[in-house]
Amino acid sequence: NYVCAQQRLVMANIANQRFGTAEDVLQIYQISRSTLKRWILAGVISPSVRIGGIVRFDLDEVAQKLSDQSRTVSRRKGCTA
Repeated sequence: NYVCAQQRLVMANIANQRFGTAEDVLQIYQISRSTLKRWILAGVISPSVRIGGIVRFDLDEVAQKLSDQSRTVSRRKGCTA
């Protein structure tokens, strides 16, 4: 049925991506929980999916958004990085 097919498609897409919990993001970027909350509220990053009741972040997307954010801040400060 259509709903089952959609669920299988979503799960296949999830299987091809690297997802991590909020704790993973905290450890990878060495940030505090309050910093993560500020980034989410500011729209810098956003949770991707909820798997088993746990919010997960697409780690590749987080890395890309933080890289983009870093370049924007560097340009504002006059850096050419």
